[in-house]
Amino acid sequence: MPTPTKKPRPLPLAPKFYVSAQGVYLGAFSGIQRNPNDPATIEQPMPSDPNAVEVPTPPPTGRYLWKGAKWVPQPKAPRDLEAEFLQLPDWFQATIELVPGGKAAVKARLQP
Repeated sequence: MPTPTKKPRPLPLAPKFYVSAQGVYLGAFSGIQRNPNDPATIEQPMPSDPNAVEVPTPPPTGRYLWKGAKWVPQPKAPRDLEAEFLQLPDWFQATIELVPGGKAAVKARLQP
């Protein structure tokens, strides 16, 4: 009786990291090779952005942008507290006051 041939197990591939043309991280894309002995069986997903660029590593955090050859941290955007308060219901009143050190203090009260 002939011995059954073993079907080769798919081989996971190392992830590839991509950024947009603006340097925004798009994610890691990892594929598989269906037959480890046949390079034609590689299935590697790609980002949907046609201008995506492969980079060697992912960013340390989400606040980094890819600038040519390295990840560069971006400053934290200041919060627009006034715009946030405009979204609250009418019965909620709040004031914003600056305190020493350039910080903002929020005083809030509920309207009866």
